[in-house]
Amino acid sequence: MRPEYALVYVPAGPFRMEVFLPKDRMARMAGALLAAGHGARVLDYATPSWLERFSFFTMEEAADVSWYDFWRQRRRADGLSRWLTDIAADIALHRPVTVCYFAETRAELGQVQMVADRLRSLLPEVRQETVSFGEAALGARPQGAAPRPATAAGEGSPACYEPSVYPALFGGGKLHLFPISLEAEAAESPDAPETVLAEIRAVQRAVPLGAFHLDGYLSATTVNEVAAGLLSGGHRCQYSTGCVPGPLSDSVWALARASGCRAVEWLVPSGSQRLLDDHFGARISVSHARRAVRMCRMAGIFSAVRFLYPCAGDDAHTAAETVYFAEKAEPDSVVVAPAAPEGPLRSARHTRIRDSLREDLARKGFPVQVEGWQGLLARAAQHDGRERRILGRYGALIENGDWGALSDEIAAFNRMLSHPSPRSSAGWVEAMQCAAAAN
Repeated sequence: MRPEYALVYVPAGPFRMEVFLPKDRMARMAGALLAAGHGARVLDYATPSWLERFSFFTMEEAADVSWYDFWRQRRRADGLSRWLTDIAADIALHRPVTVCYFAETRAELGQVQMVADRLRSLLPEVRQETVSFGEAALGARPQGAAPRPATAAGEGSPACYEPSVYPALFGGGKLHLFPISLEAEAAESPDAPETVLAEIRAVQRAVPLGAFHLDGYLSATTVNEVAAGLLSGGHRCQYSTGCVPGPLSDSVWALARASGCRAVEWLVPSGSQRLLDDHFGARISVSHARRAVRMCRMAGIFSAVRFLYPCAGDDAHTAAETVYFAEKAEPDSVVVAPAAPEGPLRSARHTRIRDSLREDLARKGFPVQVEGWQGLLARAAQHDGRERRILGRYGALIENGDWGALSDEIAAFNRMLSHPSPRSSAGWVEAMQCAAAAN
C-alpha cells in the first residue's frame, strides 16, 4: 500500500552503535499519523544491509600514504553520492505524498539536503520536510526541505512498530532495544510512570520481547512506580534508565532488579557539594548520591555516573572532588559530558579539559564513557562485567565496515532477548516472587 507519509532517517558518519537502535520519535510520529487516518511508513536506512552499499576503504588498500588520503576521500565522496542516490530512488519507489526527514546531527542535515535534491528530480511534486533534534536543531535547514518543530513529531503519541510501518525493525538490521525518549518536563511529571508503562505496552504489541532504555532522568520514586507497574502487570522485559538521586528506601533497587532493570545511569553533575548547590541547584547531597549509586550496584544493576564537566565554577579542586566521589561511590562506569551546549571555540578548549578528567578517572580503574543503555546492551547479551569488551567488538566491526558480521551480532542479540538463558529465567522467577510480595 502506498504510504501518504514517508518518515526517513539517513545516518551520517562516523557511525556509532546507537544508530542501530529504533528511532522512537519516528515511530511515535507514525503512530500519530495513523491515529489521524493517514498512511505512514518509517524508512530507516541505518541498517547493515544499507550501509554495506556505502564504499569504505582501509589503510591496507593504500600502497603509498602520500597520495592515499586524497584518493580515499575522493573515492569515499563518490561512494557517498551513489549511496544517497540509491536512497532517493528507494524512497521514490514508495511514491509518498510527503517525505519527512529526521536529523540529529549537522552532518545528517547535509545529507538530507542531498537526498532531497535527488528525490525532487524523481518526484517533482513531493512535499519534503525536516524534523531536527539535538545538534541538528542548531544547524541551518536544508533548502527544499522545510523545517518542522520537534514538538510536532508525534510527541505524546504511542509509538507504532508494526512490520508494515517499520519494516527495517524486522529485517535483522535494528537492535530490539527500544529508546523511550522523555523530555525533562515529561520525566518530572506525575504521569511519567504511566507514560513509560504505556509506551512499553505499545512496543510489546509488535515486538513481544525487547529491551528498553528510558532516555531521560527519572526520579527514584518514578523508577519505583515503573518497577511496581511492570511486576504487577506481568510485563517481561529488560530495561535501563536514567535517574537522579533522591530520598527513597534502598529496597527500591531490589524491586527494580526483579522487574527487569539491568542498568541505571545516575545524573550527578559534580562531586563538589558547592557546585551542586550553587551552580546546578541539584538539591542532593554528595553523601546521599554516593549511597544511592552503591546501593544500586549492590542490587546487581550496572551503575554508570554521568558528570557534567566543566561548568563555570570548576577548577582543579572541584575536579579532584569529582574523582573522589567516583572512588567512594564505586560505579561500574563514569561518563563525562558537557555541562551546557558549547560553540566551536569553547568546545575545543573544554574537550581538552574533559579529556583530562576522563584520563584521571581511567587511571583510577574506572571504565569511561560506557553509558547506561550500553550497560543494558552488554548485560542483556550476557556479558556482565565485560561491557567494554563487547562494545569494543561492535565498534571494531563498524570501524572496519564489516556489516555482515555486525548484522549477525544484531540478530544474535535479538534472538537472546527472545530466548532468555536459564540464568535469565531464574531472574523471572525472582521477579514473580517479588510481585507476589508487592501485591
